Amino acid sequence: MGVFAIFSTQQPNASNIPTEIRDNLSVRVALGSMSSEGYRMVFGETTGLSPAIEKGSGYIYFDGMGWDSPKPFQNPWLDYRNFSFVGEIERLIKSNSDNF
Repeated sequence: MGVFAIFSTQQPNASNIPTEIRDNLSVRVALGSMSSEGYRMVFGETTGLSPAIEKGSGYIYFDGMGWDSPKPFQNPWLDYRNFSFVGEIERLIKSNSDNF
């Protein structure tokens, strides 16, 4: 049986997520500019990770993929001031209802 848990924190340290739990997480994502200590707390032993500077950028690590270290990651950026989720959902519902 699968167990899925999502942990989220703005300050990753051993008091928020103990290292024993962190080391058992199969997917780890760090977005934004973090210190080298912050990256170490998320990914464990890391070298050469430079702070992410673009909005939505960071690093991702998948356990079991044979990766030696986290890879750069770019998350899509949506400007909430210029994008209406409700409007987009209404548009999708309307376009799908036209097909049935």
